[in-house]
Formats: sequence, C-alpha cells, structure tokens
Amino acid sequence: MTRGDGLEVRVRDGIHGIPLRSALVRVKDGRGDVGSSTWLTLDGDGKGEIAFLRPGTYTIVVAGSRYAPRTFENVGVPGPPLQVTLTPGGSLELTYGPAALAKGLAKLLDALGRPHVFRAYGPEGRITRTAAGYATIEGLAPGSRRLSVEGMEP
Repeated sequence: MTRGDGLEVRVRDGIHGIPLRSALVRVKDGRGDVGSSTWLTLDGDGKGEIAFLRPGTYTIVVAGSRYAPRTFENVGVPGPPLQVTLTPGGSLELTYGPAALAKGLAKLLDALGRPHVFRAYGPEGRITRTAAGYATIEGLAPGSRRLSVEGMEP
C-alpha cells in the first residue's frame, strides 16, 4: 500500500483473539457525511485495506456478522493500521403496540442520549420495524441504552 493511499485494518474477535475473515466498514468524512460502506475481505491474519481513502480525517465504523459495531473517530490517513477488536453481541427484539406503530420511527440512544450505532450501515440509531410491528437488533454490545419513539410521551 502506498503511504496516504488507503488504510490498513486489522480485525480480531475480542474474546478469543482469532482473526476475522470479513468486516463491514462505513466511512464518514470530516463533515460527518457517509462516504462509503463496503464489505472488506480480510486475510488469514484479519488484515484488509480500505483502499479508496485519500489523506484526511475520518470516522470509521467496523462491524462483523453477529458482532457489535465499533466506532473510531478522528482516524488519520495516512496513519498506522487500525486495530479493531469486535465483541460478539446479543440481540434485542422490540414489539410495537398500536400507538407506536402509528408513529413509525424509533431510535436507540446511548446513555448520553446520542444515537447508538448498532450496525455499520443505515442511519445511526434508527430502528426499522416490520409491517407486523416488531424489530430485531442483532449484535448489540452490553451497555445501557434508551429507546425513543418519535411523538410518544416518555
């Protein structure tokens, strides 16, 4: 890799330390605009490359199948390899009642009231429900969160 022409990423399981073979990566530029989301194929050591990055500062979200996403802010390119450990996550099933179904929009917030990143793609914190009135969030890391339904009283 040419210096300043991309970023090396190294992804491992956070419990067992084994390298992962793929990861979903979302890149946001310095303004917070999503530049790209892509699956990275990783080698046997868990190494891969986000080749399209130009020199600058980015926010990078990395996730894996059944792993909780991690967000890395102020990642400089060129820079050292981004070391990522992902923790297997649990799941949360939400069932909406009639009032919540009428509102349609729900967000998962972290303990500070910010949208919680629970996947590497899509709007942060936004939960998409099915027409049947439920949603399942996979790969959710341990921690405190709050569910906010637009237009509903707390």
